[in-house]
Amino acid sequence: LTVPNQELVNIGTSAFYKVNPEKIIIREDAQSISESFLELTNLTAFEMTKAAEEGEAGVFEVQEDVLFVNKEAGKELLRYPMAKADLEEYTVPNNVVSIAEYAFSATVIKKVVLPEGLQTIVARTFDKCTSLEEIVIPNRVVSIGEYAFNKCTALKTLVLGANVTEIGERAFYECSAVTELTVPNQELVNIETSAFYKVNPEKII
Repeated sequence: LTVPNQELVNIGTSAFYKVNPEKIIIREDAQSISESFLELTNLTAFEMTKAAEEGEAGVFEVQEDVLFVNKEAGKELLRYPMAKADLEEYTVPNNVVSIAEYAFSATVIKKVVLPEGLQTIVARTFDKCTSLEEIVIPNRVVSIGEYAFNKCTALKTLVLGANVTEIGERAFYECSAVTELTVPNQELVNIETSAFYKVNPEKII
Protein backbone atom coordinates (compact mmCIF):
# COMPACT_ATOMS: atom_id res chain seq x y z
CA LEU A 1 0.00 0.00 0.00
CA THR A 2 1.49 3.33 -1.11
CA VAL A 3 -0.06 6.45 0.45
CA PRO A 4 1.15 9.58 -1.41
CA ASN A 5 -0.75 11.92 0.90
CA GLN A 6 0.18 11.05 4.47
CA GLU A 7 -1.96 13.92 5.76
CA LEU A 8 -5.28 12.15 5.31
CA VAL A 9 -7.40 13.84 7.95
CA ASN A 10 -10.66 11.92 7.96
CA ILE A 11 -10.78 8.17 7.48
CA GLY A 12 -14.36 6.96 7.85
CA THR A 13 -15.58 3.82 9.57
CA SER A 14 -14.55 0.63 7.74
CA ALA A 15 -12.86 2.67 4.97
CA PHE A 16 -10.07 0.07 4.79
CA TYR A 17 -12.10 -2.91 6.00
CA LYS A 18 -10.22 -6.13 5.06
CA VAL A 19 -7.48 -4.09 3.37
CA ASN A 20 -4.44 -5.54 5.10
CA PRO A 21 -1.17 -5.02 3.18
CA GLU A 22 2.18 -6.50 4.15
CA LYS A 23 4.09 -3.28 3.42
CA ILE A 24 3.39 0.46 3.72
CA ILE A 25 5.54 2.88 1.71
CA ILE A 26 5.83 6.37 3.22
CA ARG A 27 6.86 9.47 1.30
CA GLU A 28 10.11 11.14 2.36
CA ASP A 29 8.30 14.48 2.86
CA ALA A 30 5.43 13.10 4.99
CA GLN A 31 4.60 15.24 8.02
CA SER A 32 2.07 12.95 9.69
CA ILE A 33 0.57 9.49 9.35
CA SER A 34 -2.84 8.19 10.39
CA GLU A 35 -2.91 5.67 13.23
CA SER A 36 -5.12 3.53 10.97
CA PHE A 37 -2.02 2.64 8.95
CA LEU A 38 -0.07 1.57 12.05
CA GLU A 39 -2.53 -1.07 13.23
CA LEU A 40 -2.57 -3.46 10.27
CA THR A 41 -2.25 -7.04 11.49
CA ASN A 42 -0.63 -8.38 8.30
CA LEU A 43 2.07 -5.69 8.18
CA THR A 44 5.65 -6.97 7.99
CA ALA A 45 7.50 -3.80 6.94
CA PHE A 46 7.47 -0.05 6.62
CA GLU A 47 9.44 1.51 3.79
CA MET A 48 10.47 5.05 2.84
CA THR A 49 10.66 6.40 -0.69
CA LYS A 50 14.13 6.58 -2.24
CA ALA A 51 14.98 10.22 -1.43
CA ALA A 52 14.71 9.57 2.30
CA GLU A 53 16.84 6.44 2.00
CA GLU A 54 19.59 8.52 0.38
CA GLY A 55 20.04 10.62 3.48
CA GLU A 56 17.57 13.49 3.30
CA ALA A 57 16.34 13.87 6.86
CA GLY A 58 12.57 13.98 7.28
CA VAL A 59 9.97 13.61 10.00
CA PHE A 60 9.84 9.83 9.57
CA GLU A 61 12.58 7.27 9.23
CA VAL A 62 12.64 3.53 8.66
CA GLN A 63 15.34 1.17 9.91
CA GLU A 64 15.08 -2.62 9.53
CA ASP A 65 11.39 -2.29 8.55
CA VAL A 66 10.63 -0.39 11.79
CA LEU A 67 9.08 3.10 11.76
CA PHE A 68 10.62 5.99 13.72
CA VAL A 69 9.66 9.64 14.05
CA ASN A 70 12.16 12.45 14.60
CA LYS A 71 10.99 14.83 17.33
CA GLU A 72 12.57 17.87 18.97
CA ALA A 73 13.48 15.78 22.01
CA GLY A 74 15.04 13.07 19.83
CA LYS A 75 14.12 9.93 17.94
CA GLU A 76 11.03 7.94 18.93
CA LEU A 77 10.23 4.38 17.89
CA LEU A 78 6.70 4.73 16.55
CA ARG A 79 5.75 1.23 15.38
CA TYR A 80 7.18 -2.24 15.02
CA PRO A 81 5.20 -4.07 12.29
CA MET A 82 2.67 -6.45 13.83
CA ALA A 83 3.45 -9.42 11.56
CA LYS A 84 7.23 -8.97 11.26
CA ALA A 85 8.42 -12.49 12.10
CA ASP A 86 11.94 -12.68 10.65
CA LEU A 87 13.51 -11.79 14.02
CA GLU A 88 13.04 -13.38 17.43
CA GLU A 89 15.06 -10.64 19.13
CA TYR A 90 15.08 -6.94 18.31
CA THR A 91 17.47 -4.33 19.72
CA VAL A 92 16.10 -0.80 19.85
CA PRO A 93 18.80 1.62 18.56
CA ASN A 94 20.73 3.43 21.29
CA ASN A 95 19.83 6.87 19.91
CA VAL A 96 16.12 6.27 20.56
CA VAL A 97 14.95 8.42 23.49
CA SER A 98 11.31 7.30 23.62
CA ILE A 99 8.98 4.54 22.49
CA ALA A 100 5.40 5.36 21.53
CA GLU A 101 2.21 3.91 22.95
CA TYR A 102 1.31 0.61 21.25
CA ALA A 103 4.74 0.49 19.55
CA PHE A 104 5.08 -3.27 20.12
CA SER A 105 1.42 -4.03 20.81
CA ALA A 106 0.22 -7.36 19.39
CA THR A 107 3.55 -8.03 17.65
CA VAL A 108 5.17 -11.48 17.42
CA ILE A 109 8.62 -10.54 18.75
CA LYS A 110 10.03 -12.76 21.55
CA LYS A 111 12.66 -10.45 23.04
CA VAL A 112 13.24 -6.70 22.88
CA VAL A 113 16.46 -5.08 24.11
CA LEU A 114 15.68 -1.57 25.26
CA PRO A 115 18.20 1.33 25.07
CA GLU A 116 19.95 2.33 28.30
CA GLY A 117 18.96 5.97 27.81
CA LEU A 118 15.23 5.22 28.02
CA GLN A 119 13.64 6.95 31.03
CA THR A 120 10.01 5.89 30.85
CA ILE A 121 7.88 3.14 29.36
CA VAL A 122 4.57 4.69 28.41
CA ALA A 123 1.11 3.16 28.52
CA ARG A 124 0.38 0.09 26.37
CA THR A 125 3.83 -0.07 24.76
CA PHE A 126 3.78 -3.90 24.74
CA ASP A 127 0.04 -4.38 25.24
CA LYS A 128 -0.99 -7.94 24.28
CA CYS A 129 2.45 -8.77 22.91
CA THR A 130 1.69 -12.43 23.51
CA SER A 131 4.97 -13.80 22.09
CA LEU A 132 7.26 -11.71 24.31
CA GLU A 133 9.29 -14.01 26.59
CA GLU A 134 11.89 -11.75 28.19
CA ILE A 135 12.24 -8.07 29.03
CA VAL A 136 14.90 -6.16 30.97
CA ILE A 137 13.89 -2.65 32.01
CA PRO A 138 16.89 -0.26 31.74
CA ASN A 139 18.17 1.31 34.95
CA ARG A 140 17.27 4.88 33.94
CA VAL A 141 13.57 4.05 33.64
CA VAL A 142 11.64 5.53 36.57
CA SER A 143 8.06 4.73 35.56
CA ILE A 144 6.15 2.05 33.69
CA GLY A 145 2.78 3.17 32.32
CA GLU A 146 -0.61 1.53 32.67
CA TYR A 147 -1.20 -1.60 30.61
CA ALA A 148 2.42 -1.36 29.39
CA PHE A 149 2.82 -5.17 29.35
CA ASN A 150 -0.84 -6.08 29.70
CA LYS A 151 -1.52 -9.74 28.84
CA CYS A 152 2.01 -10.56 27.71
CA THR A 153 1.08 -14.14 28.45
CA ALA A 154 4.37 -15.74 27.29
CA LEU A 155 6.59 -13.46 29.40
CA LYS A 156 8.86 -15.64 31.55
CA THR A 157 11.74 -13.39 32.64
CA LEU A 158 11.07 -9.89 33.97
CA VAL A 159 13.85 -7.64 35.26
CA LEU A 160 12.85 -4.26 36.65
CA GLY A 161 15.37 -1.43 36.45
CA ALA A 162 17.15 -0.19 39.57
CA ASN A 163 15.35 3.17 39.53
CA VAL A 164 11.77 2.13 38.81
CA THR A 165 9.58 3.77 41.47
CA GLU A 166 6.17 3.82 39.78
CA ILE A 167 4.23 1.04 38.05
CA GLY A 168 0.89 1.88 36.49
CA GLU A 169 -2.45 0.13 36.66
CA ARG A 170 -2.43 -3.33 35.06
CA ALA A 171 1.11 -2.77 33.83
CA PHE A 172 1.85 -6.52 34.00
CA TYR A 173 -1.75 -7.71 34.14
CA GLU A 174 -2.12 -11.46 33.50
CA CYS A 175 1.57 -12.00 32.76
CA SER A 176 0.98 -15.40 34.29
CA ALA A 177 3.98 -17.18 32.72
CA VAL A 178 6.57 -15.16 34.67
CA THR A 179 8.85 -17.58 36.53
CA GLU A 180 11.62 -15.15 37.50
CA LEU A 181 11.13 -11.59 38.69
CA THR A 182 14.07 -9.31 39.52
CA VAL A 183 13.30 -6.23 41.64
CA PRO A 184 16.55 -4.29 42.33
CA ASN A 185 14.73 -1.33 43.90
CA GLN A 186 12.92 -2.42 47.04
CA GLU A 187 11.59 1.13 47.49
CA LEU A 188 8.90 1.03 44.82
CA VAL A 189 6.63 3.89 45.86
CA ASN A 190 3.58 3.55 43.66
CA ILE A 191 2.22 0.24 42.43
CA GLU A 192 -1.24 0.82 41.01
CA THR A 193 -4.28 -1.48 41.01
CA SER A 194 -3.78 -4.95 39.52
CA ALA A 195 -0.28 -4.05 38.29
CA PHE A 196 0.87 -7.64 38.90
CA TYR A 197 -2.45 -9.48 38.70
CA LYS A 198 -1.82 -13.22 38.12
CA VAL A 199 1.97 -12.69 38.19
CA ASN A 200 3.16 -15.49 40.45
CA PRO A 201 6.90 -16.14 39.88
CA GLU A 202 8.80 -19.13 41.21
CA LYS A 203 11.75 -16.88 42.06
CA ILE A 204 12.08 -13.23 43.12
CA ILE A 205 15.54 -11.69 43.08
